[in-house]
Amino acid sequence: MIRPYRETDFDDVAYLNLISYDHPCTDSVLQSKLQNTWVAEIADEVIGAAITCPDDDGKTLLWSIAVAPSQQN
Repeated sequence: MIRPYRETDFDDVAYLNLISYDHPCTDSVLQSKLQNTWVAEIADEVIGAAITCPDDDGKTLLWSIAVAPSQQN
């Protein structure tokens, strides 16, 4: 299921950020971006996250996408 991010998802999304990037952002930067986040879950386990941000022209940009290694293929 894909659904909006909830505050209780932070640890899972932070972990996905940590393992998905060579230079992951800090928790404080991540926290500042989460108002436009969607998560994917299977059996109540967060297995992915997509973070979007508005740009100066009002367009929505994809800031980050992360998927648990066990779900990548």
